[in-house]
Amino acid sequence: MKCFLYPDIGRVDEPLQLHMEGLIPREPVKMTLTMDHEEIGLWNASTITHADEQGRLIIGGQKKKESNILMKLIQNLRPIDGGLPQCSHSKEQLKPLTYYLDIKAAESLITESRTVTRLFKEDFVEEESVSAGPLSGTFYFPNIKKKLPGIIIFGGLLDTSPHELGALLASNGYGALVADYVDFQEERTSPVNMPLETIDHFIQWLQQHPLTAGKQIVVFGSSKGAELALLSASRNKAVSGVVAYSAPCHVVQCSTIQKPNIRWTENGRTLPSIKSGKITAFVEKVIRYYLRRKADSTADVFKQEVERYENKGKTEAHIQVEKINGPILLISGGSDGLWPSAWMGQKIVSRLEAAAFPYDVKHVTYPHAGHIFVQPYLPALPHTDAPVSLGGAPADNADAGERAWLETLEFLHHHFPPAKIPIYGARHSVSL
Repeated sequence: MKCFLYPDIGRVDEPLQLHMEGLIPREPVKMTLTMDHEEIGLWNASTITHADEQGRLIIGGQKKKESNILMKLIQNLRPIDGGLPQCSHSKEQLKPLTYYLDIKAAESLITESRTVTRLFKEDFVEEESVSAGPLSGTFYFPNIKKKLPGIIIFGGLLDTSPHELGALLASNGYGALVADYVDFQEERTSPVNMPLETIDHFIQWLQQHPLTAGKQIVVFGSSKGAELALLSASRNKAVSGVVAYSAPCHVVQCSTIQKPNIRWTENGRTLPSIKSGKITAFVEKVIRYYLRRKADSTADVFKQEVERYENKGKTEAHIQVEKINGPILLISGGSDGLWPSAWMGQKIVSRLEAAAFPYDVKHVTYPHAGHIFVQPYLPALPHTDAPVSLGGAPADNADAGERAWLETLEFLHHHFPPAKIPIYGARHSVSL
Protein backbone atom coordinates (compact mmCIF):
# COMPACT_ATOMS: atom_id res chain seq x y z
CA MET A 1 0.00 0.00 0.00
CA LYS A 2 1.38 3.38 -1.05
CA CYS A 3 -0.06 6.83 -0.37
CA PHE A 4 1.68 10.00 -1.51
CA LEU A 5 0.41 13.55 -0.84
CA TYR A 6 2.13 16.66 -2.18
CA PRO A 7 2.64 19.24 -0.82
CA ASP A 8 1.55 18.72 2.74
CA ILE A 9 2.95 22.20 3.42
CA GLY A 10 2.49 24.69 0.59
CA ARG A 11 0.92 27.96 -0.54
CA VAL A 12 -2.84 28.24 -0.78
CA ASP A 13 -2.55 28.73 -4.55
CA GLU A 14 -0.70 25.44 -5.08
CA PRO A 15 -2.86 22.49 -6.21
CA LEU A 16 -2.64 19.34 -4.12
CA GLN A 17 -1.69 15.96 -5.56
CA LEU A 18 -2.59 12.53 -4.19
CA HIS A 19 -1.40 9.14 -5.40
CA MET A 20 -2.62 5.91 -3.76
CA GLU A 21 -1.96 2.32 -4.80
CA GLY A 22 -3.11 -1.06 -3.48
CA LEU A 23 -6.85 -0.43 -3.64
CA ILE A 24 -9.43 -2.80 -5.14
CA PRO A 25 -10.07 -1.80 -8.77
CA ARG A 26 -12.99 0.65 -9.04
CA GLU A 27 -13.88 0.46 -5.36
CA PRO A 28 -15.59 3.51 -3.86
CA VAL A 29 -13.39 5.76 -1.75
CA LYS A 30 -14.75 8.37 0.64
CA MET A 31 -12.68 11.49 1.20
CA THR A 32 -13.43 13.91 4.04
CA LEU A 33 -11.65 17.22 4.55
CA THR A 34 -11.89 19.13 7.83
CA MET A 35 -10.65 22.63 8.61
CA ASP A 36 -10.10 23.70 12.21
CA HIS A 37 -9.97 27.52 12.28
CA GLU A 38 -9.43 29.32 15.57
CA GLU A 39 -11.79 32.14 14.58
CA ILE A 40 -14.64 30.35 12.79
CA GLY A 41 -14.53 26.81 14.19
CA LEU A 42 -14.76 23.44 12.44
CA TRP A 43 -15.67 23.15 8.76
CA ASN A 44 -15.81 20.03 6.61
CA ALA A 45 -16.73 18.60 3.22
CA SER A 46 -16.94 15.04 1.85
CA THR A 47 -17.06 13.35 -1.52
CA ILE A 48 -17.06 9.85 -3.02
CA THR A 49 -14.65 8.89 -5.78
CA HIS A 50 -13.44 5.56 -7.18
CA ALA A 51 -10.15 3.78 -7.69
CA ASP A 52 -9.18 3.15 -11.32
CA GLU A 53 -8.91 -0.25 -12.98
CA GLN A 54 -5.41 -0.73 -11.57
CA GLY A 55 -6.57 -0.03 -8.03
CA ARG A 56 -5.02 3.41 -7.97
CA LEU A 57 -6.35 6.78 -6.90
CA ILE A 58 -4.57 9.59 -8.72
CA ILE A 59 -5.67 13.17 -8.11
CA GLY A 60 -3.92 16.19 -9.56
CA GLY A 61 -0.68 16.36 -11.48
CA GLN A 62 -2.13 15.00 -14.73
CA LYS A 63 -1.00 16.60 -17.94
CA LYS A 64 -4.52 16.97 -19.22
CA LYS A 65 -6.96 19.34 -17.58
CA GLU A 66 -9.07 17.46 -15.08
CA SER A 67 -11.07 18.47 -12.06
CA ASN A 68 -9.04 18.19 -8.88
CA ILE A 69 -11.25 16.58 -6.22
CA LEU A 70 -9.03 17.77 -3.38
CA MET A 71 -9.32 21.40 -4.43
CA LYS A 72 -13.09 21.00 -4.85
CA LEU A 73 -13.25 19.73 -1.28
CA ILE A 74 -11.57 22.92 -0.08
CA GLN A 75 -14.00 25.03 -2.10
CA ASN A 76 -16.94 23.09 -0.65
CA LEU A 77 -15.96 23.47 3.02
CA ARG A 78 -18.87 24.58 5.21
CA PRO A 79 -19.39 24.93 9.00
CA ILE A 80 -20.07 21.60 10.71
CA ASP A 81 -22.68 23.21 12.95
CA GLY A 82 -24.68 24.29 9.90
CA GLY A 83 -24.26 27.96 10.69
CA LEU A 84 -23.97 30.74 8.15
CA PRO A 85 -20.56 30.43 6.47
CA GLN A 86 -18.47 33.54 6.84
CA CYS A 87 -14.74 33.70 6.45
CA SER A 88 -12.68 36.84 6.11
CA HIS A 89 -8.92 37.07 6.41
CA SER A 90 -7.48 40.37 7.60
CA LYS A 91 -3.82 41.29 7.86
CA GLU A 92 -3.84 39.70 11.31
CA GLN A 93 -5.31 36.47 9.93
CA LEU A 94 -2.58 35.51 7.48
CA LYS A 95 -1.87 32.50 9.62
CA PRO A 96 -1.56 29.08 7.95
CA LEU A 97 -4.76 27.14 7.31
CA THR A 98 -4.73 23.55 8.57
CA TYR A 99 -6.77 20.82 6.87
CA TYR A 100 -7.20 17.19 7.93
CA LEU A 101 -7.79 14.70 5.14
CA ASP A 102 -9.37 11.32 5.94
CA ILE A 103 -9.56 8.61 3.27
CA LYS A 104 -11.61 5.43 3.63
CA ALA A 105 -11.95 2.70 0.99
CA ALA A 106 -15.38 1.01 1.06
CA GLU A 107 -14.35 -2.57 0.14
CA SER A 108 -10.71 -3.01 1.12
CA LEU A 109 -11.36 -0.94 4.26
CA ILE A 110 -8.03 0.82 3.79
CA THR A 111 -7.88 4.11 5.69
CA GLU A 112 -5.39 6.94 5.51
CA SER A 113 -5.17 10.30 7.30
CA ARG A 114 -3.07 13.31 6.38
CA THR A 115 -2.59 16.84 7.68
CA VAL A 116 -2.23 19.63 5.13
CA THR A 117 -0.93 23.13 5.91
CA ARG A 118 -1.70 25.94 3.46
CA LEU A 119 0.26 29.19 3.57
CA PHE A 120 -0.66 32.70 2.48
CA LYS A 121 2.85 33.82 3.27
CA GLU A 122 5.96 31.72 2.75
CA ASP A 123 8.58 31.62 5.51
CA PHE A 124 10.93 33.78 3.45
CA VAL A 125 8.34 36.58 3.07
CA GLU A 126 8.63 39.54 5.40
CA GLU A 127 6.46 42.60 5.87
CA GLU A 128 7.10 46.25 6.52
CA SER A 129 4.70 48.95 7.66
CA VAL A 130 4.40 51.81 5.19
CA SER A 131 3.68 55.44 5.90
CA ALA A 132 3.32 57.31 2.62
CA GLY A 133 2.16 60.86 3.21
CA PRO A 134 -1.32 60.73 4.76
CA LEU A 135 -1.80 57.06 3.93
CA SER A 136 -0.56 53.80 5.40
CA GLY A 137 -0.10 50.30 4.11
CA THR A 138 1.89 47.08 4.35
CA PHE A 139 4.75 46.02 2.09
CA TYR A 140 5.19 42.25 1.61
CA PHE A 141 8.45 41.10 0.09
CA PRO A 142 10.61 37.98 -0.25
CA ASN A 143 13.81 38.40 1.73
CA ILE A 144 16.12 37.33 -1.06
CA LYS A 145 18.32 40.42 -1.59
CA LYS A 146 17.25 40.81 -5.19
CA LYS A 147 15.49 43.62 -7.03
CA LEU A 148 11.73 43.10 -7.19
CA PRO A 149 9.01 44.38 -9.52
CA GLY A 150 6.65 46.44 -7.36
CA ILE A 151 2.89 45.92 -7.22
CA ILE A 152 0.47 48.28 -5.45
CA ILE A 153 -2.75 46.56 -4.41
CA PHE A 154 -6.06 48.36 -3.97
CA GLY A 155 -8.85 46.39 -2.35
CA GLY A 156 -12.49 46.71 -3.37
CA LEU A 157 -15.78 47.47 -1.67
CA LEU A 158 -16.85 43.92 -0.96
CA ASP A 159 -13.96 41.56 -1.72
CA THR A 160 -11.78 39.66 0.71
CA SER A 161 -8.69 41.09 2.31
CA PRO A 162 -6.06 42.38 -0.13
CA HIS A 163 -3.42 41.32 2.41
CA GLU A 164 -3.90 37.71 1.30
CA LEU A 165 -3.14 38.82 -2.25
CA GLY A 166 -0.10 40.82 -1.15
CA ALA A 167 1.34 37.88 0.78
CA LEU A 168 0.77 35.51 -2.15
CA LEU A 169 2.38 37.86 -4.69
CA ALA A 170 5.39 38.29 -2.42
CA SER A 171 5.63 34.50 -2.17
CA ASN A 172 5.72 34.46 -5.98
CA GLY A 173 8.67 36.87 -6.20
CA TYR A 174 7.14 40.37 -6.15
CA GLY A 175 7.26 43.31 -3.80
CA ALA A 176 3.59 43.85 -2.98
CA LEU A 177 2.40 47.02 -1.27
CA VAL A 178 -1.14 46.79 0.10
CA ALA A 179 -2.49 50.34 0.16
CA ASP A 180 -4.94 51.03 2.98
CA TYR A 181 -6.49 53.97 1.18
CA VAL A 182 -9.83 53.79 3.02
CA ASP A 183 -11.36 51.75 5.83
CA PHE A 184 -14.11 49.80 4.09
CA GLN A 185 -15.28 48.27 7.36
CA GLU A 186 -16.08 51.61 9.00
CA GLU A 187 -19.71 52.64 8.69
CA ARG A 188 -20.09 56.17 7.37
CA THR A 189 -23.07 58.34 6.61
CA SER A 190 -21.17 60.86 4.48
CA PRO A 191 -18.97 60.35 1.40
CA VAL A 192 -15.22 59.88 1.72
CA ASN A 193 -13.12 62.27 -0.35
CA MET A 194 -10.00 60.53 -1.62
CA PRO A 195 -7.35 62.73 -3.34
CA LEU A 196 -5.70 60.82 -6.18
CA GLU A 197 -2.49 62.70 -5.43
CA THR A 198 -2.07 60.64 -2.28
CA ILE A 199 -1.56 57.50 -4.39
CA ASP A 200 1.56 59.17 -5.75
CA HIS A 201 3.06 58.77 -2.27
CA PHE A 202 2.81 54.99 -2.57
CA ILE A 203 4.39 55.09 -6.03
CA GLN A 204 7.24 57.28 -4.79
CA TRP A 205 7.73 55.01 -1.79
CA LEU A 206 8.29 52.00 -4.08
CA GLN A 207 10.56 54.05 -6.34
CA GLN A 208 12.76 54.86 -3.35
CA HIS A 209 12.72 51.48 -1.60
CA PRO A 210 16.03 49.58 -2.03
CA LEU A 211 14.25 46.40 -3.20
CA THR A 212 12.05 48.03 -5.85
CA ALA A 213 14.00 51.15 -6.89
CA GLY A 214 14.58 51.12 -10.62
CA LYS A 215 12.09 48.32 -11.21
CA GLN A 216 8.69 48.55 -12.89
CA ILE A 217 5.55 49.30 -10.89
CA VAL A 218 2.17 47.67 -11.47
CA VAL A 219 -1.17 48.61 -9.93
CA PHE A 220 -3.64 45.85 -9.10
CA GLY A 221 -7.23 46.42 -8.02
CA SER A 222 -10.65 44.85 -7.87
CA SER A 223 -14.08 46.50 -8.05
CA LYS A 224 -13.72 50.07 -6.77
CA GLY A 225 -10.03 49.31 -6.34
CA ALA A 226 -9.84 48.46 -10.07
CA GLU A 227 -11.32 51.88 -10.81
CA LEU A 228 -8.60 53.44 -8.66
CA ALA A 229 -5.91 51.33 -10.36
CA LEU A 230 -6.98 52.51 -13.82
CA LEU A 231 -7.22 56.13 -12.67
CA SER A 232 -3.81 56.00 -10.99
CA ALA A 233 -2.13 54.49 -14.03
CA SER A 234 -3.78 56.97 -16.40
CA ARG A 235 -2.35 59.96 -14.55
CA ASN A 236 1.08 58.73 -13.42
CA LYS A 237 3.61 57.62 -16.04
CA ALA A 238 5.65 55.81 -13.39
CA VAL A 239 3.04 53.04 -13.46
CA SER A 240 4.02 50.44 -16.07
CA GLY A 241 1.02 48.09 -16.03
CA VAL A 242 -2.45 47.38 -14.66
CA VAL A 243 -4.36 44.33 -13.47
CA ALA A 244 -8.04 45.17 -12.96
CA TYR A 245 -10.73 42.78 -11.75
CA SER A 246 -14.38 43.80 -12.29
CA ALA A 247 -13.43 47.30 -13.40
CA PRO A 248 -15.94 49.96 -14.48
CA CYS A 249 -15.36 51.93 -17.67
CA HIS A 250 -16.36 55.21 -16.02
CA VAL A 251 -15.91 56.72 -12.60
CA VAL A 252 -19.01 55.58 -10.74
CA GLN A 253 -20.51 56.11 -7.33
CA CYS A 254 -22.32 53.24 -5.68
CA SER A 255 -23.10 53.97 -2.06
CA THR A 256 -24.63 50.89 -0.46
CA ILE A 257 -25.54 52.51 2.88
CA GLN A 258 -23.23 50.27 4.93
CA LYS A 259 -20.07 51.00 2.99
CA PRO A 260 -18.50 54.43 2.36
CA ASN A 261 -19.28 56.21 -0.90
CA ILE A 262 -15.83 57.17 -2.18
CA ARG A 263 -15.38 60.33 -4.23
CA TRP A 264 -12.05 60.70 -6.02
CA THR A 265 -10.63 64.21 -6.14
CA GLU A 266 -7.82 65.78 -8.13
CA ASN A 267 -6.38 69.24 -7.53
CA GLY A 268 -9.07 69.73 -4.91
CA ARG A 269 -11.95 69.03 -7.28
CA THR A 270 -14.23 66.01 -7.29
CA LEU A 271 -13.86 63.90 -10.42
CA PRO A 272 -16.98 63.77 -12.63
CA SER A 273 -18.82 60.52 -12.13
CA ILE A 274 -21.95 58.58 -12.87
CA LYS A 275 -23.81 58.98 -9.59
CA SER A 276 -25.63 55.69 -9.34
CA GLY A 277 -26.38 56.33 -5.69
CA LYS A 278 -29.02 58.86 -6.76
CA ILE A 279 -30.73 56.57 -9.22
CA THR A 280 -34.20 55.70 -8.00
CA ALA A 281 -34.02 52.11 -9.24
CA PHE A 282 -30.69 51.53 -7.50
CA VAL A 283 -31.93 52.94 -4.20
CA GLU A 284 -35.14 50.92 -4.41
CA LYS A 285 -33.18 47.69 -4.80
CA VAL A 286 -30.96 48.48 -1.84
CA ILE A 287 -33.99 49.35 0.30
CA ARG A 288 -35.68 46.09 -0.69
CA TYR A 289 -32.64 44.23 0.61
CA TYR A 290 -32.98 45.79 4.05
CA LEU A 291 -36.72 45.18 4.11
CA ARG A 292 -36.75 41.63 2.72
CA ARG A 293 -33.07 40.58 3.09
CA LYS A 294 -33.15 39.64 -0.59
CA ALA A 295 -30.44 41.14 -2.75
CA ASP A 296 -31.24 42.21 -6.30
CA SER A 297 -28.84 42.81 -9.17
CA THR A 298 -28.08 46.41 -10.05
CA ALA A 299 -26.11 45.68 -13.23
CA ASP A 300 -29.01 46.80 -15.43
CA VAL A 301 -29.19 50.11 -13.55
CA PHE A 302 -25.53 50.83 -14.19
CA LYS A 303 -25.74 49.86 -17.85
CA GLN A 304 -28.75 52.08 -18.44
CA GLU A 305 -27.10 54.98 -16.69
CA VAL A 306 -23.86 54.63 -18.66
CA GLU A 307 -25.81 54.48 -21.92
CA ARG A 308 -27.87 57.51 -20.89
CA TYR A 309 -24.69 59.39 -20.00
CA GLU A 310 -23.01 58.60 -23.31
CA ASN A 311 -26.12 59.31 -25.35
CA LYS A 312 -25.99 62.85 -24.01
CA GLY A 313 -22.51 63.16 -25.48
CA LYS A 314 -20.83 63.38 -22.08
CA THR A 315 -17.27 62.12 -21.68
CA GLU A 316 -16.01 63.71 -18.45
CA ALA A 317 -16.54 60.57 -16.35
CA HIS A 318 -14.60 58.34 -18.74
CA ILE A 319 -11.48 56.78 -17.27
CA GLN A 320 -8.75 57.89 -19.67
CA VAL A 321 -7.24 54.44 -20.07
CA GLU A 322 -5.52 55.41 -23.32
CA LYS A 323 -3.01 57.40 -21.23
CA ILE A 324 -1.80 54.31 -19.38
CA ASN A 325 1.89 53.62 -19.88
CA GLY A 326 1.93 49.84 -20.12
CA PRO A 327 0.03 46.58 -20.69
CA ILE A 328 -3.40 46.00 -19.16
CA LEU A 329 -5.13 42.84 -17.97
CA LEU A 330 -8.90 43.05 -17.43
CA ILE A 331 -10.77 40.26 -15.64
CA SER A 332 -14.57 40.27 -15.61
CA GLY A 333 -17.57 38.09 -14.85
CA GLY A 334 -20.38 37.66 -17.35
CA SER A 335 -22.86 37.30 -14.47
CA ASP A 336 -21.67 40.33 -12.48
CA GLY A 337 -24.65 41.51 -10.44
CA LEU A 338 -23.23 44.82 -9.17
CA TRP A 339 -22.34 46.40 -12.50
CA PRO A 340 -21.89 44.85 -15.97
CA SER A 341 -18.11 44.48 -15.78
CA ALA A 342 -17.85 42.29 -18.90
CA TRP A 343 -19.72 44.89 -20.96
CA MET A 344 -17.72 47.69 -19.33
CA GLY A 345 -14.47 45.83 -19.94
CA GLN A 346 -15.27 45.58 -23.62
CA LYS A 347 -15.95 49.32 -23.71
CA ILE A 348 -12.49 49.88 -22.23
CA VAL A 349 -10.96 47.65 -24.91
CA SER A 350 -12.85 49.49 -27.66
CA ARG A 351 -11.64 52.82 -26.31
CA LEU A 352 -8.04 51.56 -26.34
CA GLU A 353 -8.37 50.19 -29.86
CA ALA A 354 -9.79 53.50 -31.10
CA ALA A 355 -6.78 55.29 -29.59
CA ALA A 356 -4.31 52.83 -31.19
CA PHE A 357 -3.04 51.90 -27.74
CA PRO A 358 0.57 50.70 -28.21
CA TYR A 359 0.68 48.15 -25.36
CA ASP A 360 -0.78 44.68 -24.90
CA VAL A 361 -4.37 44.51 -23.70
CA LYS A 362 -6.11 41.33 -22.60
CA HIS A 363 -9.72 41.10 -21.46
CA VAL A 364 -10.76 37.74 -20.03
CA THR A 365 -14.43 37.16 -19.23
CA TYR A 366 -15.79 34.20 -17.29
CA PRO A 367 -19.45 33.89 -18.35
CA HIS A 368 -20.79 32.40 -15.10
CA ALA A 369 -18.71 34.44 -12.65
CA GLY A 370 -20.03 37.37 -10.65
CA HIS A 371 -18.40 40.50 -9.28
CA ILE A 372 -16.09 38.88 -6.71
CA PHE A 373 -13.41 36.39 -7.75
CA VAL A 374 -12.54 33.95 -4.97
CA GLN A 375 -8.82 33.59 -4.50
CA PRO A 376 -7.65 30.14 -5.59
CA TYR A 377 -8.30 27.12 -3.42
CA LEU A 378 -10.17 28.77 -0.58
CA PRO A 379 -13.72 27.96 0.57
CA ALA A 380 -16.26 29.21 -1.99
CA LEU A 381 -18.69 31.23 0.10
CA PRO A 382 -21.81 33.21 -0.79
CA HIS A 383 -21.63 36.95 -0.11
CA THR A 384 -24.64 37.07 2.17
CA ASP A 385 -23.90 40.50 3.66
CA ALA A 386 -24.00 42.48 0.40
CA PRO A 387 -27.10 44.69 -0.01
CA VAL A 388 -27.07 44.04 -3.76
CA SER A 389 -26.58 40.79 -5.63
CA LEU A 390 -22.96 40.37 -6.70
CA GLY A 391 -23.84 37.56 -9.11
CA GLY A 392 -22.41 34.14 -9.82
CA ALA A 393 -22.87 30.94 -7.84
CA PRO A 394 -20.15 30.30 -5.22
CA ALA A 395 -18.73 27.34 -7.17
CA ASP A 396 -18.62 29.34 -10.42
CA ASN A 397 -16.91 32.26 -8.69
CA ALA A 398 -14.35 29.87 -7.18
CA ASP A 399 -13.62 28.20 -10.52
CA ALA A 400 -13.27 31.58 -12.21
CA GLY A 401 -11.07 32.81 -9.36
CA GLU A 402 -8.68 29.92 -9.90
CA ARG A 403 -8.41 30.54 -13.64
CA ALA A 404 -8.19 34.31 -13.18
CA TRP A 405 -5.29 33.87 -10.77
CA LEU A 406 -3.43 31.74 -13.32
CA GLU A 407 -4.12 34.40 -15.98
CA THR A 408 -2.81 37.06 -13.62
CA LEU A 409 0.41 35.21 -12.84
CA GLU A 410 0.97 34.51 -16.53
CA PHE A 411 0.43 38.20 -17.37
CA LEU A 412 2.78 39.36 -14.61
CA HIS A 413 5.45 36.78 -15.40
CA HIS A 414 5.40 37.69 -19.09
CA HIS A 415 5.50 41.49 -18.75
CA PHE A 416 7.07 41.87 -15.29
CA PRO A 417 9.18 38.79 -14.54
CA PRO A 418 9.42 38.12 -10.79
CA ALA A 419 12.62 37.68 -8.86
CA LYS A 420 13.75 34.08 -8.80
CA ILE A 421 12.94 32.49 -5.48
CA PRO A 422 15.70 30.22 -4.11
CA ILE A 423 14.61 26.77 -3.01
CA TYR A 424 14.46 26.80 0.77
CA GLY A 425 14.55 23.06 1.17
CA ALA A 426 12.41 20.61 -0.74
CA ARG A 427 8.66 20.93 -0.75
CA HIS A 428 7.09 18.68 1.84
CA SER A 429 5.27 15.52 0.95
CA VAL A 430 3.84 12.68 2.98
CA SER A 431 4.09 9.12 1.82
CA LEU A 432 3.65 5.68 3.26
